Amino acid sequence: MNGETGRIHTGFFSRALAATGRLSSSDPNLQNIPIRTEIGREIRKGFIAAPGNLFLAVDYSQIELRVLGPLFK
Repeated sequence: MNGETGRIHTGFFSRALAATGRLSSSDPNLQNIPIRTEIGREIRKGFIAAPGNLFLAVDYSQIELRVLGPLFK
């Protein structure tokens, strides 16, 4: 927990940590919070945007193929 903000901050999106080049997070890993369980849904309710900001949930499923596909069409 950050003393100044009162929020949990992850080591977010360090490309050097993922061998595949994908984005990753650590300490804590916030990319692996379950969504299909009741406890996972309750945990996710704790994520709120700071006043004046937006919080977006984005699904990057198969993003590499979706970006590269049109290039090799």
